[in-house]
Amino acid sequence: MSRRSPGTTCTGVIRDLSPVHRDRARSHTRFTGIRTLTASLGDGASDTSRDDTASRRSGRPGVKERRSVSQGCDVARPPCSLAPLNFRRDTGENLRTAFYFNEDVAFRPSLMAPHVAVVTAIVNVVPSRLRHVHVRAGTLPWSQIASSGERLIAIVDSLLGVETPTWSTMSQGELFEGLGRASVVAYLTQGISAKESRSIHDALRSTDGYMGAIEVKPNTDISWVLYGYLPVLCRIVSCELRLPYRKYELEVEDNRDHGFFQEWQQSGLFSTVIWEDTGAQGTIFDPYDSVDHARLTGEVEELVGAQFANVVDEILMRIAQLDPRLFALMHGALKSFEQFDTADSLAHVSVSCRRLVNRLADALYPPRNTPVNGREVGPDEYRNRLWAYVEEHLHSKSNRTLVLTTLKDIGSRIDKLDSAASRGVHADVAPSEVHRLLISLTTLVYDLLTLASPLTEMPDAPYKETVSRMIKEMLHDRDRPI
Repeated sequence: MSRRSPGTTCTGVIRDLSPVHRDRARSHTRFTGIRTLTASLGDGASDTSRDDTASRRSGRPGVKERRSVSQGCDVARPPCSLAPLNFRRDTGENLRTAFYFNEDVAFRPSLMAPHVAVVTAIVNVVPSRLRHVHVRAGTLPWSQIASSGERLIAIVDSLLGVETPTWSTMSQGELFEGLGRASVVAYLTQGISAKESRSIHDALRSTDGYMGAIEVKPNTDISWVLYGYLPVLCRIVSCELRLPYRKYELEVEDNRDHGFFQEWQQSGLFSTVIWEDTGAQGTIFDPYDSVDHARLTGEVEELVGAQFANVVDEILMRIAQLDPRLFALMHGALKSFEQFDTADSLAHVSVSCRRLVNRLADALYPPRNTPVNGREVGPDEYRNRLWAYVEEHLHSKSNRTLVLTTLKDIGSRIDKLDSAASRGVHADVAPSEVHRLLISLTTLVYDLLTLASPLTEMPDAPYKETVSRMIKEMLHDRDRPI
């Protein structure tokens, strides 16, 4: 079959398949891959049951009956019995996190459904201006891949990692015991950090049936086997909830869960609830729904992360050498971005950025009394001084133009924030605009710091005040009568 774009020329082909046949075709393709990928873990996988397949198709995993979004919200729950947390990594780095639930316990009729608890925790933990979270959910296929204790041990070892330990709240023993005794539902999130994952984990600990959280590395075979087939539950963008559907299926029947849609509208968690058309993504017509593409995705994430990590390391080393006082100003600027939500905080963003750029100019190109190339380069003309620094160190016209354009853009962005803050119109500045300023500022700092080789002679300016004070104290102590 030739490859066709979803929702256009392939609509007729897709329409000829009923939803059940489409899902069965996809399940057959998926579990053929499962049997192949898990062969190295032990003996053959068992057949997929029809009930399990139907459960996995549900947007609310493992749910035999649809439950109200608000059901059980006021039910008192005993805390989970969890051993001390086993966090191998707790940083601001974004990662994929799976939150595990014991399906037999979590979906009792009298309790809050896990999807409600997970979504509520995400909304409460992740700031709305930074909130773009994708959630998949479903019952993990242990019956297909863990037919023996030895195989389960191998899977647990793969999940927790050997050479590169995985972020997790569960120890090897806890994970082995939980997976061996229960049917597990996983909520796989993308777009939250390890720090936010820990906060979400803390919020879920009192939820019945909750087992713990674990990082998911997309470039491993076991991750694709366990999570790759999970259906999309929702996408959360700022204060908007998006529920998935396929537009082309409406030509056959409207199989959207309108009751579920209305319950989320009435929950009060979101200002807007809408449908999101997922097209052919995740169907048998999706050529990217494969372990090879999952590996590629994971490698891209690692490569991008490594490149940005190198940029950060270089900035930190250069600052430590040039002027350690820049750390406090950079910390203030970054913190102001994190706390941006009012007109006052907007003013703090612009002031913090201006102070950082000003101090960087002092360190790289101290004020001079005489103009340079027709520009004043005194204490107040910090942009002119950075301009002069770039012109002196970059001989390539194209490279020089690029850096100077970034410098000009940063100045314009800071001026715009200043203007908006002075008018008290915080709403006029989108969070994405502030975020772009952060990225541009980081790029500018890196460019300016790396125009020249690292220093061979450390500057005295950052230490003069301390040296002067200590000398005065020593002289005072020397002259003091005994």
